[in-house]
Amino acid sequence: MAKHVLLALRDYRRAIHEAVAAFAHQAGWQLEFSGHRIMPGWYGDGIIADDFTAAELAAIRNPRKTFVVVRNHLTGPRIRQVHGDAKAIALMAFKHFRERGYTQFATADELSWKEDPAAEFESVVRAEGYPVQYLQWRKNVPAESYADAVKRLCRFLKSLPKPSAVLIPGLWAISHFYRACLLESISIPQDVALLVNNDDPLICESFTPSVSSIAGQIPQLGWAMAELLDDLMSGRPNARDPVRIGPDHIVARQSTDMLAVHHAPTARAVRHMLEHYGEPITVSELAAEAGMSVVALERHFVQDLGKLPRRLLCALRMERACELLATTDLPLRQIAAQVGYGSAMSLFTAFRREFSESPGTYREREQARRPESARMFLPRHQSRQGR
Repeated sequence: MAKHVLLALRDYRRAIHEAVAAFAHQAGWQLEFSGHRIMPGWYGDGIIADDFTAAELAAIRNPRKTFVVVRNHLTGPRIRQVHGDAKAIALMAFKHFRERGYTQFATADELSWKEDPAAEFESVVRAEGYPVQYLQWRKNVPAESYADAVKRLCRFLKSLPKPSAVLIPGLWAISHFYRACLLESISIPQDVALLVNNDDPLICESFTPSVSSIAGQIPQLGWAMAELLDDLMSGRPNARDPVRIGPDHIVARQSTDMLAVHHAPTARAVRHMLEHYGEPITVSELAAEAGMSVVALERHFVQDLGKLPRRLLCALRMERACELLATTDLPLRQIAAQVGYGSAMSLFTAFRREFSESPGTYREREQARRPESARMFLPRHQSRQGR
């Protein structure tokens, strides 16, 4: 007999729904859906839920016999948790910012909570020896309006040294940060580079400038929650609690399309690199753009960014290549053409030198980590050469 499973999402995420639905189809579940409330007296075999209270879950018909997998911090004999890996998110954000030369960091959230990327980001930055500012704008405040939150963010962002790199804790908070920057005439990304945890292209690309994001964990969260519930309902042991899901990659958009460089000629070379790294540009071309010799350009790059121009150019190209390998089925020759390499073999050689593995091995591992629902929507191509 098919198992009856309720998917209850108060904070609706289409990517979670798609992942759970794909798993349910594969497992033969009868999947039901509930939005803002769980009907009292509901009965079935299991529940996948996000932000519901213990009292709401206890109102079902057989709470002592129904397994529940949640994204919040409820505990109980038949309740298990799945969360994003806050430390992995923080480390990925810090690496992204440091590769762009930032040495001043900040983050903000309503409050500090368990599995909080903002709190983990503060810890990671401090452990690396860099200054970081952390605002909890609802600390010691029982309740506040949107205007109150924006006002506190205005003061906070205005006080930051410029340029600063700022991690936004979630998609819901983007509007707070953008409104505060607009009110204080703070330029994005020139004054503050903004990176948000979680990716939704519709949301991130609706802002001007578009918002860079940490991507991949939401579809994986949905799949992991369904997989864990299936283990519980089938009597298979699963010792991990909570289960933590790390991010896939960063989608670099306009809000971090900047390198923290104070030397104007070097900044011109950096801007040229950011705009043209997908083309076969050379260090000599960058030096000409900056109006200095190659030796002088290399010296300023090391001083401002901690690496030579060719190493930064390679890092930008590899970041984009990794994103395309993980999220598309484009043949390697097409990826090479998009990231500044003349042939699939050139990219293959550079990739292996950089990561000690082939692009095909990386692609297989990263796409295997993605739930089937995410893989269903990869752009497909008849030619599979270069994998």
